[in-house]
Order: sequence, then C-alpha cells, then structure tokens
Amino acid sequence: MLTSVHIAEHERAEILIFFGLVGAIGCFAPILTTIWASLVADHDFIADTLSDLGRGPHKMIMDVGFYICACGLVGLAIAAAHVPMGGIGWSVGILCLATLALLVSLIGLFDHFNTKLEPGESYSTHTWISFFLGPLYLIGPLGMARGAVRV
Repeated sequence: MLTSVHIAEHERAEILIFFGLVGAIGCFAPILTTIWASLVADHDFIADTLSDLGRGPHKMIMDVGFYICACGLVGLAIAAAHVPMGGIGWSVGILCLATLALLVSLIGLFDHFNTKLEPGESYSTHTWISFFLGPLYLIGPLGMARGAVRV
C-alpha cells in the first residue's frame, strides 16, 4: 500500500511540491483573470458567457488565464506521472490532464466564435474544443480517484 510516508522516502518530494504549486496556481488563474477581465470590460455575468470575455480589446487577459491554467494542468500531469499509483485509471487520468492542457491552450489561441448554437449551423473550433472539456474534467479525476484514495 502506497502511503504519504512512502512518497516522502522514495520520491523527490520537492518535485511534487513544486508541480503541486504550479497546479494550484493554474487552477486559480482563470478565476482571477475572469474577475480582472470583467472589471475592465463591460461584461454582464447574467447575459454574457465567459467566452464573451475572450473577445474584444481585453481578450489577452482571458488568454493569459487559459495559458497559466494549461501550465498548471501540465504540472499536475508531470507530478502524477512522477508518482504512478498504478492501474489503467491513473494512466487515463494523466492522459486527460495532458489533453486538457492542450485543449485549454487551443481555446486561448482560437478567437473565432459562433454567435448562435442552433442545429444545422457549423460550430466554431472554439465551440468544438469546449465540448471536450467537460468529459475530460470528469473522466480524469474519476480515473485517478482509486489511486489517490490509497495515499
């Protein structure tokens, strides 16, 4: 059974701490940049989407949040790969983290949005990428849960 003592004795704890901090910063960056962008842009949280903040003159603020988030996801994937807790679920979780990092970066890069999501219309790249985020954010942690419970 893998315990936190096992990790401290046999793994490089400083690597795990560093990438854990990178992951935590990556998790909070989109929240902070969303607040920042909403303060400087004319944004209505009820009527507008978060993607609306990613357009216009203040889009770089949101893009920076996406890129920092992607760095955090890569950091978490590196930390998780550094301490493999076994099983296919753990590997699937690492793959989900790495894929999420790529997709979050691509969302920051693609500024082409659709204004309507009606059947028959072609979706933009941004919209298609967004559809994959939910399942990956669900499958990744579920796959890693069994290994994480052991610690």
